[in-house]
Amino acid sequence: MRKDVTICFRTSKEVRDSIDKIRKKTKRTMSSVIEDIIGCYLRENKAFECGEKEQRQFNRKEVSIPVVIRDPAEEARMLQAGIILDISLGGLRISLPEDFVGEASVASKINEFEAIFTLPNEKRPICIKCKPKRTVSTDNVKQMGASFVDSDFSSYKTLQSYLI
Repeated sequence: MRKDVTICFRTSKEVRDSIDKIRKKTKRTMSSVIEDIIGCYLRENKAFECGEKEQRQFNRKEVSIPVVIRDPAEEARMLQAGIILDISLGGLRISLPEDFVGEASVASKINEFEAIFTLPNEKRPICIKCKPKRTVSTDNVKQMGASFVDSDFSSYKTLQSYLI
């Protein structure tokens, strides 16, 4: 969901302190916590009417991380290089060149792929098996959303530490 509106409001010190405790515990921004609280209230009261239903189970983190996509069935052959635009504990969104006509015309050609990337301040690359979910083309770029299918424990733990 696009965040294009700013809301300012006054509240009591107790409410602010409570939100701050949640923020520190979850290691998120004050704005993110408040948005979740308001969103939860609106859903509970059936007042949340947005065009698209949110399908994500986990919060996304915007990043710009180089990634290599490869077909796990053919380990030696690289399919495509791209950029991870955002990532969560459940999946990622990758930007790929629109004019690429090879195997990574992705969502239509392969059922699963491996995303290989290195997180900031990490030395060891992460390799996670993904399943393409959605592909959208815009301005000479293809964006693909994918969910995580499988990874080794160490890679997932590193990703979890980065995101939380």
